[in-house]
Amino acid sequence: MRILMLMSLLSMVCNSQAAIFKCVGMDGSVYYQETFCNEDEEQTQLLCKTKPFSKKAVQQSQRRLQVQRRYVLQNYKLLQREERARDKQDMLDVRRKERLKAKCQKIEQKIVAVNEQLHSGYTIKQGQSLNRKLAKYQEQKQRNCTDE
Repeated sequence: MRILMLMSLLSMVCNSQAAIFKCVGMDGSVYYQETFCNEDEEQTQLLCKTKPFSKKAVQQSQRRLQVQRRYVLQNYKLLQREERARDKQDMLDVRRKERLKAKCQKIEQKIVAVNEQLHSGYTIKQGQSLNRKLAKYQEQKQRNCTDE
């Protein structure tokens, strides 16, 4: 009974014409394989037959495969574009941070220069001008240099 079930399963599993060999060992064990049996075993060749594919079925499969390939290629190209855009944005962010850092350094240098002038002596009119400059530079520093 088992052998009959195995034979029917083998006939359903085969998807093209192929040779299956039934091998009977010296101890009476039975097994099936796609290659020839050992020399000391009894061998029987079984054939699996199925209908060949029709041209229409082959064409449909090819069309589905082409659609799938196009879909995969489009997704791959989309992923590449997204990755290039991320890389470009990262590069722009680095450049922006470098420019901002240089700008903050210049503002800090201006603040130091104004403070030195304030400590070195000045007239009332010069003092008012220096205080306005100092307030302006400190406001620029607060506005531009807070996210370092």
